[in-house]
Amino acid sequence: MGTTSSDSSTVDGATVEQSLTAELTQESGTPPESIECPEEMDAEEGKRYECTVVHPQDGPQTVNVTMHADGGFRWFVP
Repeated sequence: MGTTSSDSSTVDGATVEQSLTAELTQESGTPPESIECPEEMDAEEGKRYECTVVHPQDGPQTVNVTMHADGGFRWFVP
């Protein structure tokens, strides 16, 4: 059973990692070696998290993830 309350929901970090992997692979043509995000991310509009991406050529980089209330997110590399 989940522990999601009616006024707050979370997104599994692994789901965000999978989406980031697909988007980064499409953008660069090379899949990242690994991505690490927090285990649970609040689906709260504007909530920010940092994920660490290890790319084969560029090494580790921080990716800023900003959540949307619907569980979606946008990201950018600072």
